[in-house]
Amino acid sequence: MSAGGRSRVVVAVLALGAPLLVGVVLAVWALADSPLQSATRPQPLIGTVELAERRDVELTSVTLIPAEPYPVVSQSTGTVTALSITSGEAIGSGATALAVDGRPVVAYVSAAPLYRDIVEGLEGDDVAAAQRLLADLGHLDAVDGRAGSPTTAAIRAFNAAQGYGEDNGVLAVGSLLWVPEGSAAPQSVTIRVGQLVAPQTELYMTASGEDRIEVGAPEADVDRLLTVGSVTATLGSGQTTLTDPADIEAIKTVLGGETTAGAALESITPRTVGTVPASAVVVGTDGVACFFTDLQGPGTRIDAAAGSFGLVDVDADLIGTPVLINPRTTREDLACDS
Repeated sequence: MSAGGRSRVVVAVLALGAPLLVGVVLAVWALADSPLQSATRPQPLIGTVELAERRDVELTSVTLIPAEPYPVVSQSTGTVTALSITSGEAIGSGATALAVDGRPVVAYVSAAPLYRDIVEGLEGDDVAAAQRLLADLGHLDAVDGRAGSPTTAAIRAFNAAQGYGEDNGVLAVGSLLWVPEGSAAPQSVTIRVGQLVAPQTELYMTASGEDRIEVGAPEADVDRLLTVGSVTATLGSGQTTLTDPADIEAIKTVLGGETTAGAALESITPRTVGTVPASAVVVGTDGVACFFTDLQGPGTRIDAAAGSFGLVDVDADLIGTPVLINPRTTREDLACDS
């Protein structure tokens, strides 16, 4: 290429490059002045303390506590000639449980057994227990713990009906069978027809009290919903034990032969709280937590120990209060005590 041609090319390049250079300089100048790259202070974001409900879900465990095995024993002496005790069938007061030497032995339900024959003139809790049996059978109207003439008349009526004599005024302990109050139905029968019995001979096994479910959590002052697998039951205020037979049977099915399982507790009635975004909460070196309502005002102290999903729970009385959502980038003073 000739010298004249080269000079024309250089001129052309310079003619094209000059606007490009100017454009680059202008772009750099504009970028330097761009709000995206500048030190413009972030604007304050003001929200409000919002309302939320908490059911206070707590993970815990449940343990099945079976009723205590308890042997029911004879108070009679002789040969068993008939037997009405059956596993799984409860024995009520006034029922004939068995016969000894051909005479019926009648069950009575009480907290303690009779320890003596009942005759006119006696007083005490055992007399009251005997009177309740006589009342259950329709022989007596009042229970007062004193064996007066009405009680004697009732005893004679009982003995006449059961084959213990037409004019017998003694209620003999041997004519009765004590069924512990609150005990379950017989679980297994250990006596047989033809067997000799005496006082303290075991007749059947039962359980004292009922099965129960112990919940491994402290009591609360609200009703709570207990969930074990697919079963839910209500745990009342102040309670840590389930005693309802239907609930216990359902949980026993879930346990499947085990005695302990995991469970969850939650409040039936939700608790109302206020919530603020976690970004609004400032915690000082002394552990004091607060949020601010504006750029200049003092902090509002809170307990920042509870919350969920990026929120911190505060007192429900603060619902509706303004809250500065971004204090760290908008406030100079972040001291909660300022």
